[in-house]
Amino acid sequence: MSLEGVEKALYDLNLSGRNRRAFGEEPETFVAGYVLSDPEKELLRTHDARALLGLGANPMLVWGFWMTCSSERTTESYLANVRAPRDAGATSDDESEVA
Repeated sequence: MSLEGVEKALYDLNLSGRNRRAFGEEPETFVAGYVLSDPEKELLRTHDARALLGLGANPMLVWGFWMTCSSERTTESYLANVRAPRDAGATSDDESEVA
């Protein structure tokens, strides 16, 4: 996996309305322009802020991505996504704390 590729895609999406439109219209085509694994592409397509942070992506890039590309562009929805358990079997030891 390439943190550099993930952060480059996040940066480009945060920076440019044209990139956001391209991503919104054809996410597969947009993410194909970056060196990303299939799981990383899926994290971008699904706006999985928690997993992006788990990869080590810069929190400000992830927050900006959420606020510009997610269908739920609120701080409350971002925090809910970040704090959501990964699955029903997750324990508090499996989850990172986000304030």
